[in-house]
Amino acid sequence: MDFLSALNDLVDALWMGSNASNRKRVFSPGFIALCVAIATIELVVLNGLYG
Repeated sequence: MDFLSALNDLVDALWMGSNASNRKRVFSPGFIALCVAIATIELVVLNGLYG
């Protein structure tokens, strides 16, 4: 879980400057961090199975 919190902090820091517009985001930083974490886990598992 430490990796997920670090990734979430990184995404939050990168998206800080985009708060100028009041448009609603389609993909929140937390959702993007979750997708990246799931993709990483999938790659590790698939590499272990087929690599």
